[in-house]
Amino acid sequence: MQSKKDTHKEVLLNNILGVLIGLIAMRIMLPYLEKFSFETRSFIIVAVMFCLSYTRGYVIRRFFNKRLMR
Repeated sequence: MQSKKDTHKEVLLNNILGVLIGLIAMRIMLPYLEKFSFETRSFIIVAVMFCLSYTRGYVIRRFFNKRLMR
């Protein structure tokens, strides 16, 4: 079982990486999305951010679980 301290480390890492990855993703995506309508842009941004968030959370969770098993 994960300690409270390790849980806080995991959540903090997940949030910090989320902000950084989100900022980088937006800087990369925005120039390519200018030609789309507002609704389409919103849908694409939400879909991409959801995929990034899900993947980030999964990878971090697996990392902390693997670290816990050692």
